[in-house]
Amino acid sequence: MTGQARMLRCAWIAPAEDPDARLLIPGCPDRVQDWDAPCACPTTVEELGQAETRIAELTAELQALRHHVYGLTTAIDAHPDRASLFAAADRWHMTQKEEPP
Repeated sequence: MTGQARMLRCAWIAPAEDPDARLLIPGCPDRVQDWDAPCACPTTVEELGQAETRIAELTAELQALRHHVYGLTTAIDAHPDRASLFAAADRWHMTQKEEPP
């Protein structure tokens, strides 16, 4: 961040029951090692950017899976033994106790 002060995401607080103690909230690893170190927690803007990137990745993955399923469904629909293929897929699905990898 150029020219802007970095806002602290974590802070040391003194709990009311023990004013001599200090608790780090939420818990910046750099500040745990050195109480006076600058906060290295990601900013809200940085976290938002990471979340948006991950959402874009997952959206692309979902679109690819939808395209794959559409291709499989189209192929099965065109197959002469379509009903038994869907029935076999349903039977397989009913025997699964866990989600596929």
